[in-house]
Amino acid sequence: MKREAKLLLKKGVDSLILSVDNFNGSSDRGRVEAVLILLDHAFEMLLKATLVQRGVEIRDDKNANHTIGFDACVRKGLTDGAAKFL
Repeated sequence: MKREAKLLLKKGVDSLILSVDNFNGSSDRGRVEAVLILLDHAFEMLLKATLVQRGVEIRDDKNANHTIGFDACVRKGLTDGAAKFL
């Protein structure tokens, strides 16, 4: 597995575990928001890990620090020829 994909996979799994912990927590304060934010981040990281593993660029510009967002990840997974997996 590629190093960047492994890092993204780890981040995705960590966010998924944290979302489950928040869902099962003893306090209701902020539960819904925390779970949804963490799930969104988890799925974005898992999608990016899959794209990177398949050789798809997740940055708009080679020198950019920012990567594509959740919507762009889903679009690439649905339509990008070699990377199509959804």
